[in-house]
Amino acid sequence: MNRWYLSFLILALLLGLFSSLASAPASLAAEEPLVLHRPSPADFDPQAGEQLRITYYLAEDARTFTIQVKNFTGAVIRQEVVSDVKAGPGAWQWDGRDDRRQLVTEGQYQIFVIGDFSDDRRVTDFVLVTIVARAAKAPAPPPMPVPIRPFRISGEISGYYRRNIDEQEETYEGRVGVHAVYDKKPVAADVNFYLIQRDREETNFDNCYASFTYDRKELTFLSVFRKSLGAFTDPFRLFDDVRTEYFKSGARLDVHPGFLTVTGLGFAAEGDTFSEEKGYATRVTVPLPGRITLGSSFVSRYYKTAEFANEVRNLAGEVDGVIVLGRGFSLAAEYAVSDDEETDESDMAGRVELRYERPRLKGIVGYQDLGEHFKADLAYMSQQVTSDARGIDGVLDYFPGRVWFMERAGILVRSFYYQRKSTFENLYEVDANARFGIGPKDDFMLGFIDHKDEVSDYTSARARHLHRFTERWSNEASYAVNISAGNTTHTVRELVHYSRPLRRNITGGVQWINGRAEGRDPSRWNELDLLIYGEWGGWFFEAEERFLFDERIGANFFVKVGYRIEFLKRYQAECYVAYGDRASRETSNTVEVGMGVYF
Repeated sequence: MNRWYLSFLILALLLGLFSSLASAPASLAAEEPLVLHRPSPADFDPQAGEQLRITYYLAEDARTFTIQVKNFTGAVIRQEVVSDVKAGPGAWQWDGRDDRRQLVTEGQYQIFVIGDFSDDRRVTDFVLVTIVARAAKAPAPPPMPVPIRPFRISGEISGYYRRNIDEQEETYEGRVGVHAVYDKKPVAADVNFYLIQRDREETNFDNCYASFTYDRKELTFLSVFRKSLGAFTDPFRLFDDVRTEYFKSGARLDVHPGFLTVTGLGFAAEGDTFSEEKGYATRVTVPLPGRITLGSSFVSRYYKTAEFANEVRNLAGEVDGVIVLGRGFSLAAEYAVSDDEETDESDMAGRVELRYERPRLKGIVGYQDLGEHFKADLAYMSQQVTSDARGIDGVLDYFPGRVWFMERAGILVRSFYYQRKSTFENLYEVDANARFGIGPKDDFMLGFIDHKDEVSDYTSARARHLHRFTERWSNEASYAVNISAGNTTHTVRELVHYSRPLRRNITGGVQWINGRAEGRDPSRWNELDLLIYGEWGGWFFEAEERFLFDERIGANFFVKVGYRIEFLKRYQAECYVAYGDRASRETSNTVEVGMGVYF
């Protein structure tokens, strides 16, 4: 019954679409090149060894592909950036750890996927997940010990040849990668060597990285190359590695001599970067009697600008304290100063916040006052408003689990209301998300954001529904509306998943995009995308058909078919042939042949 009902809904949607088509210039129509599937289930317990798997589909090659995990305050606690990502299906697993490999606490987290494409488009989507602590089960008889190898290695050798028959153009690409991991306490190492050679371009080494960790109770040493050094824990997060350049190297040392915690780190940009920044930071945390903790941080950053021949320096320092009030409440305060050679200005900033934390409820209400010339470029401050503002903000993270008829329920709300001290202009944002389940087969996620500042004013809402017909069949429907700068876009997506063991899974769906642009040249556009991809046994396949409706109907078809085999227990070899160009407006007479070996 549910499947018939779903089929009628899709049919009604398509009939409504074709009956209301309007003309639009081709430059305004753009396929949403990123499809993120909602994980099922969306809660997991890392302490029990569980991991969360998210899957996505890229309809175009991405210049960079970023995955960010944000906690309930909006701070990025885990980030991975990959360059030159090929189109097609992909997956990412999260083990519940942050950038410093520490398990995060219970609560709700947003996992963002961000695709940057060759035409300077940026597409973002996210899912809301929950980390829980499940009730302990009765101990089972101990299993036979399994030998654990602390050393793991994987890699690939792949490439393709592409020819546009009409234009007589040829393109080739080769990729070689080796990823080695060693993890046996107190030592952990992670090294990735990955190069891409495309035509006669320079060899791309952007996906190479390395890290080394030595972790003891009294100290932790971390050295990185193009990986994260983590963040400080003061309310302003005066040093946060998300704010530094991606191409860098550095080291961090955390020492715990008795009751103190002392942190020191340094980093430098690597390669041809924009600002060639480098810097260092220190932090000391001291717990005092009476449930009081004091801390102090100092950050120094050197960088280059177009206005100065030599590098300039930015200094920032702060003192902070936390008082535990009891019954889950605590009070935190921070006072910071900065001095910047580029602006030749010094200024101050302050913040006070009341915190509440219980196993299934967290909240923060804060007030901050940022000087007009305050500048701390490595800080990841509340709501990313960094200077010349005062006002209030708050966050709420509530995941009761079951409320009335709803199961797996959770609410995450972030908001702020600031005013510019120099212009008295108001800045505000409300970002609300909710997820809940009805019975064991249906999950819902709702999201809404309303934002306004000097450069952007937008409103966005989205809804997702996942229904599991059986263990093998599921359906995912979503709707999103975005209003920005007089442009309105509606996106409706319907996906059906079929999954069986032994790599037998298929995903098929339809997507409709309707847009309206206001202003001097008002217009409307419509786009219809049909998609199917999956694997069956050793075969894997992708097929896309995109229709663009304007003064004439444009159609672009792409298909890819390949075969994958396994040999010697740990090796995979694949080859494929593809026809068409994913990024083209109309079907391109292009043939691509590729192969690869993975281990």
